[in-house]
Amino acid sequence: MAGSIQVSARIVETGLYKLDTLKFDLRSVMNGFGLSPIAPLHKDPLIMAGRTNDMLLYGGITYFTVDVDNDDLVKDVVNKAPSSSSKDYGKSFTDLVMQYGWDFLYKVDPSIFAPAVITINSIKTGRTYTAGRINKDILKKALGLS
Repeated sequence: MAGSIQVSARIVETGLYKLDTLKFDLRSVMNGFGLSPIAPLHKDPLIMAGRTNDMLLYGGITYFTVDVDNDDLVKDVVNKAPSSSSKDYGKSFTDLVMQYGWDFLYKVDPSIFAPAVITINSIKTGRTYTAGRINKDILKKALGLS
């Protein structure tokens, strides 16, 4: 249970990781918060690895406040940041983990490691941009509801 909670609690870290991979200056991030479902438990550790990641990638929401005056930059980063920008988007991470085994981290598109939804508010311009969406179908499958 603690592991499942711990992974979901890393949703802001997941968002910052994605911003960093997009070369966004993390020093401009003033604060952030996020929400993510917590994966139900399963005795198979590979299934748990997939379920916990499905919670972040298909159900995680992040919000960041940044000190940036370039709205075009913020808008561009927001549009590239959600997990939906990955070529592997739409595939249950649980299925990918079962397919690749513990090597899944090296075989999936690294841009998939991102929140489902990201919102960035620039305190310099007052503008707010959001991209991404919650994928209810994959969440239902990962939660054992379908």
